[in-house]
Amino acid sequence: MSATKAVYVTKQPQNKDIYNGFGLMGNENFLQSWIFKEGTCGCTGSYYTTLTDTRLLLRTEDTKCCSCCCEQNYNDASIFLRDIAEMRESTESHDCCSFFCGKCCSGPKYMELRGSFGSEILHISKLDMLNAQMEIPAAIGNCKLVSQY
Repeated sequence: MSATKAVYVTKQPQNKDIYNGFGLMGNENFLQSWIFKEGTCGCTGSYYTTLTDTRLLLRTEDTKCCSCCCEQNYNDASIFLRDIAEMRESTESHDCCSFFCGKCCSGPKYMELRGSFGSEILHISKLDMLNAQMEIPAAIGNCKLVSQY
């Protein structure tokens, strides 16, 4: 017979800054969130990434150019950190900004996660990318290496 310890929630999770249909679980703590909006005038997409100590919550929203009253289309995902096996970064570059400057332009950066769930692309701004590259692996390591029992 094994004895199990009771687990008490001493810090209540908050659903602040979470744009996702999958809310926080009772024992989950919010760590970080990133918002990335593509395009101008709100005519393309919005990407919301929320990191907790247990999961990565993702939302992709298709925005419309018109000011119609229709609800935006969205896709929500919830990925458990213990299921992430690999992270990759990629960029897109364009040949030249213009004929006159003759310089190559760097496009957006993407972070790809792979694991038992397949693969998922994270859309995070260039300014937030370095922070995300530090925070996400740290949370994955804490989730996989530290026993929560």
